[in-house]
Amino acid sequence: MQSVGGITLGVPQNKDGWWSLPVNCDVSGLHEFSRKPTMLNSGMEWVNTITSFKQGRIYLTIETTIASSLQNWTPGCGPASLGRLKAGQYQVYYKDPDGTVHPIQSIDVKP
Repeated sequence: MQSVGGITLGVPQNKDGWWSLPVNCDVSGLHEFSRKPTMLNSGMEWVNTITSFKQGRIYLTIETTIASSLQNWTPGCGPASLGRLKAGQYQVYYKDPDGTVHPIQSIDVKP
């Protein structure tokens, strides 16, 4: 993700006790979020933001695919589903498909 402009997070959202986390990134490399893009992937698109939890930490992995049609092309990332979380502060990491972990930022989940 770093080569295509990085990733930033929005404010966690609560709807009926279920939390989601806005994820700001673009797998195409056309926009800058936390760093300047060094790679262009104009044929890639976002499929899913995969979320996992371990020892109070949140890990995000961005799933991509080769764009099948530019008509419905979606390079921007969608939110991460966090489920039901207890109030508190959580550190969020980006987890590469190869398992390498990169810190993004911490978030506050408020009741």
